[in-house]
Amino acid sequence: MAHVFLRSPSGRSFAELGEGPLPQDLAPYLAPAAAREKVLRAFGALGFRAHGDELGLTISIEGPRRLFSKVFGVPRKRLSGLSASETLDLPSPAEVRDLVERIVLLPPPQFFPSFGDRLLNPQTPGRTRRSKFRG
Repeated sequence: MAHVFLRSPSGRSFAELGEGPLPQDLAPYLAPAAAREKVLRAFGALGFRAHGDELGLTISIEGPRRLFSKVFGVPRKRLSGLSASETLDLPSPAEVRDLVERIVLLPPPQFFPSFGDRLLNPQTPGRTRRSKFRG
């Protein structure tokens, strides 16, 4: 998944807000509704599932690695090699370049990796487990 940060007419960037609380007035950070719709349609036409957030600040795009590789020109190996703490800036496609400030690819989530390994392979060598429940 990637987040698409839209360019606001005021030049203010949502990224400059950082981790702090949102300001009372988000208007300076918002792209016009027509621009958001154009970006949503453009990414949809490229084959992505695209949806905007409730506030209208960003758009999320999802699709297979091969699609990201094709559209953004990034090798698939690089796309699949992101660590859990790493992001990757992607170039904006020409059709929306003037409307997009930044596109950031996020790594896939890792849900309790060590716990998940035990769930997938519950038996350790030399031990067997029997379920207490028989159905």
